[in-house]
Amino acid sequence: MTQSRFTVEPLPSSSVTGPLSAAGVLLTDEHGRILMVSNPYREGLVLPGGGIEFDESPAQAAEREVREELGLVVCVTRLLAVHHRTDPFQPAVTLYVFDTDPIPSNTPLVLQPGEITETFWLPPAEAIRRHAFRGQLRLEAALQARATGQTLYLDDTHTLPFD
Repeated sequence: MTQSRFTVEPLPSSSVTGPLSAAGVLLTDEHGRILMVSNPYREGLVLPGGGIEFDESPAQAAEREVREELGLVVCVTRLLAVHHRTDPFQPAVTLYVFDTDPIPSNTPLVLQPGEITETFWLPPAEAIRRHAFRGQLRLEAALQARATGQTLYLDDTHTLPFD
């Protein structure tokens, strides 16, 4: 019997510095404007969303984050984009963007204290321009996926249809 030179050991919890995957939702109103949020800890705007907990799926996380950040109960309708993003100074992260039905722009929002400082309904081009730099291509891909019906995968060198 050959003995393996490799062993599998659990990663110490102290080595996990944060979520390695996150999910967001492309929320639009009856005029096609995109709901963007600002955070006190980030430059630029982002879609509502956040880290995926260990016991939930990306779709569940997207719905939970919108509920926590904005007080909205939404049901995601489909996956628009998957973005695998690398950084030489941080662990790689996989980000999911989901679609949902449009909501009226006058829907009351309850902002999560300490997490969301302001919300903006923006036309798509302005939303892309004002998005935090590292997510601009992801938002573009999500909008393209919504328009074409084709989910997209992105990484540092590819944008591919996700079949």
